[in-house]
Amino acid sequence: MPLRILLVEDNPTNQKLALLVLDRLGYPAETANNGREGLHLLARSRYDVVLMDVQMPELDGLETTRQLRKDVPMSEQPWVIAMTANAMTADRRECLDAGMDDFLSKPIRVEELISALRRAWERLPREPGAAPIACVPEAPRLGVPRIRGLEAGALDRLWQSLDGQVERMLPELVDTALESMPRLMDDARGALARGELENLARAAHTLKSNAAYFGAATLESLCWDIEQRADARVLEGLEPLVAHCQEALEESRQLLEQLKRTVR
Repeated sequence: MPLRILLVEDNPTNQKLALLVLDRLGYPAETANNGREGLHLLARSRYDVVLMDVQMPELDGLETTRQLRKDVPMSEQPWVIAMTANAMTADRRECLDAGMDDFLSKPIRVEELISALRRAWERLPREPGAAPIACVPEAPRLGVPRIRGLEAGALDRLWQSLDGQVERMLPELVDTALESMPRLMDDARGALARGELENLARAAHTLKSNAAYFGAATLESLCWDIEQRADARVLEGLEPLVAHCQEALEESRQLLEQLKRTVR
């Protein structure tokens, strides 16, 4: 029987990447978009592994893990793998202190996710004769494209993270981003109109992460500025910044369409 996996992740692009890799390994996963949804599913079903994003709205991954360690019976406790962009030693210690078992840096690399699942498989009780985690068959490696407007370093990291699966995974990742990023922009505009600065900061943060993933530096920079101002509750200048961000998003959408065409 394959591992029963729950993915708790609020960023659609990161969620899509993890699901693509897990599906390739033959491990369909259930998903939760935040910690509260994750705890609800954990109360209903038993999972072997939880892939837990650390930074989430409402209930972050650290508090979600503390809660599940308290509520889930000892015999049904899952192996919890933290997923975070913060890779410092102190951040790792914070994850372990919250009750997490392992740690993955974001953006997620295919081979690192496979290694983390192997470590989980080795430590979890399993039926005799259960097959270990398999490797993803590597596809021929495509050269990294150079697209004016997308940072070369970010594309290099993206190609490396996909570990030879670019042709298969990149179009789906781009499509997920193209669908979710305009929604995030709508959330940001709506939050600003209502004066909800916390929600504005959250939307800008997630949009910034998506922009950084593909190297859309102008959009990333604007989102960072919006997030910082909203966190500091500085209203001055936010309206033109959000409008400029909308323009940068339109440019980024065209660049991502161009990126997708490089692997077809």
